[in-house]
Amino acid sequence: MDIFLEYVNKFVDFISSEKRFSCNTVKAYSDDLFQFYDFCKQNNITTFESISIESIRNWVLHLNKLGILSRSINRKIVTLRSFYEFLVNKSIVYDNIVNHIRLLKTDKKLPKFISVDEVDNVLSDDCFDDSFEGIRNRFIIEVLYDTGIRLSELLSLVDDDVDLDNRVIKVMGKRSKERIIPFPDLFVEQYVLYTKKRNEIISNPCRLIVRRDNKPCYPMMIQRLTKKVLAMNTRLVNGSPHVLRHTYATHLLNNGANLQVIKDLLGHSSLASTQVYTHNNIQQLKDVYLKCHPHS
Repeated sequence: MDIFLEYVNKFVDFISSEKRFSCNTVKAYSDDLFQFYDFCKQNNITTFESISIESIRNWVLHLNKLGILSRSINRKIVTLRSFYEFLVNKSIVYDNIVNHIRLLKTDKKLPKFISVDEVDNVLSDDCFDDSFEGIRNRFIIEVLYDTGIRLSELLSLVDDDVDLDNRVIKVMGKRSKERIIPFPDLFVEQYVLYTKKRNEIISNPCRLIVRRDNKPCYPMMIQRLTKKVLAMNTRLVNGSPHVLRHTYATHLLNNGANLQVIKDLLGHSSLASTQVYTHNNIQQLKDVYLKCHPHS
């Protein structure tokens, strides 16, 4: 199936250069398609014409038998569906047969978040020292909670993205979509403290958030930081930067923010992605009810 590989490479180039998908998304799509290619090869399916709805269903069953989660299998189906849409547009195939494959049922996974009191614990003076690293690390947690931005967005920030006069930060999100996010006075406080300390060490910082040697911080570093800080100060054992994003959205919703506004602040492409936070809100109401109602 050399032609399959040829068009997988073209598709990967398309979603990378034209669609501007993130590196992680491009890699996930690529891995999914090569996994499907290996399955076809093992089952003597050698041409696009010999790939049928039945063979795709067999692939889904194969993934299920391997113990792969339904959520992950669905992502692979969506990947293959996108690839076939690309093939239809290129007139390589004439029907997107993957549209006939139903996604598997999955349990809704509610986003993890922490309480307001736990946020206060996380950002307390006891958690961080007065060194460059301590002040920077506190600022990182502050930015993630005050703006709800993604880890990748945090790492790409430069000083010019922060507008102190208007109290807003400019963020380049997924698919190169820019959005403007307001921030509170506490952000300003920590920003001034951090940049002053940083500028004493580094004359021309390459990013807003940097290491002592003026190299950019890397994802695993921020993930380890947030996991450690959250584990020490909250009920969560396996925290992450995304927990602070979920916390940002949940706290906004609990304090009366409009769902459409939260969608725009988070940079979601559809309201469906944001509506998951309403489940947290409902669960909170249930918890209060069960705790307080005489008949519960």
